Amino acid sequence: MNRGIFATNLSGGYGAHTVLHNLSFYAHPGEIVGVIGPNGCGKSTLLKMCTGILPHTGTLLLGGKCLTSLTPKHRAQTVTLIPPRMAALNLTVFQYVSLGRTPYHSSHAPLWPRGEKKRVEKILTEVGILHLAHRKTTTLSSGEQQLAQCCRALCQDPDIYLFDEPLAHLDITHQGDILSLMHTMAHRGKTVVVVIHDLTVAGLFCSRLNLLNHGRIIAEGPAEEVLQEKHLHQVYQGNVSVGNPHMTTPVILPRIP
Repeated sequence: MNRGIFATNLSGGYGAHTVLHNLSFYAHPGEIVGVIGPNGCGKSTLLKMCTGILPHTGTLLLGGKCLTSLTPKHRAQTVTLIPPRMAALNLTVFQYVSLGRTPYHSSHAPLWPRGEKKRVEKILTEVGILHLAHRKTTTLSSGEQQLAQCCRALCQDPDIYLFDEPLAHLDITHQGDILSLMHTMAHRGKTVVVVIHDLTVAGLFCSRLNLLNHGRIIAEGPAEEVLQEKHLHQVYQGNVSVGNPHMTTPVILPRIP
């Protein structure tokens, strides 16, 4: 069974406002698929449709099963969305990360079962934030919050991870941490989809790219095919220079595995 995403003729949006138009999209296990494009082109909308947050028309399969046929519990065991910003919850990092196990608990189970403690501690250690376990999430920096969100997603352990602008507002060290985590997830056979604005990082890091504009995919494939001036000029109104031919300024990037 394909544990990835397969969508055809996907349309939908917010109420009467249609954002995506007959879009076809796929992502396989072991891949990191980048979704790029200007603000308002439908990138976040696509991710929200893939989790069932927004309704859709067309075919949308997760793990070979129709999204609408999945119960909320099964859906949460299949896919998770890591948003750009953490919700303001009065929880410690340990409690917040433990919420990732909720889809696997019975309705009568306590909110934080004792048996999950070692699992949560192992993930916090793996990501390098065990020292933050007893801090309130509201006291964390943006980078620390993003790492905590990744820990919650790892604790949830679905087949599909959807990252919505995970590098926004992060310094280069935390960017590298998040990229390394996504690389680890893909290496473990998970399907990873990431919305990203930095085209250079997207080109170096992602297995494939999908370039969106006005709710449609303009180009899809490896970076060398998608990040061409003819495509980028169409989407960004010509305000893009590929290859930086006019400057000798060094390009500084987070370290990517």
